Amino acid sequence: KGLLCILYAEDQKKATSALSKAYLDDCNQPYSKRLYKSLKKYKGFCKEVTELLIAHNHLISERFFMKDGWLQLQNLDSNICSGVVKSFVENRRPILCYHDSWIVSLNDQDLLRVSVKESWFEVLGTYNNLQLDVK
Repeated sequence: KGLLCILYAEDQKKATSALSKAYLDDCNQPYSKRLYKSLKKYKGFCKEVTELLIAHNHLISERFFMKDGWLQLQNLDSNICSGVVKSFVENRRPILCYHDSWIVSLNDQDLLRVSVKESWFEVLGTYNNLQLDVK
């Protein structure tokens, strides 16, 4: 959630404010439905989290606090997904997209791995940060 706040916000102050609101909204949920049960908030907590996320994700920092930076990243994600779906269509195999995942038959797991790798490289020009988790 914090990284999304950094991508969507206009500046660090607004990202911290958005993260704080998200955390407070979560605190108002019944305990069983909370996402952040183990977090103990203290003064400056959200500011510190924002700063740590910025430092940890410095490799994509040029995308932070851009008016449409999140849109550009979403477009890259869509292009990767389109490449995967295109590969399955060309192979006449069924595929179902769900957020940033795909559902395929067990027999098509290898095709999925290959398609994701090819599409990732075609869109991004590198295999850096590619992580596949097939279940």
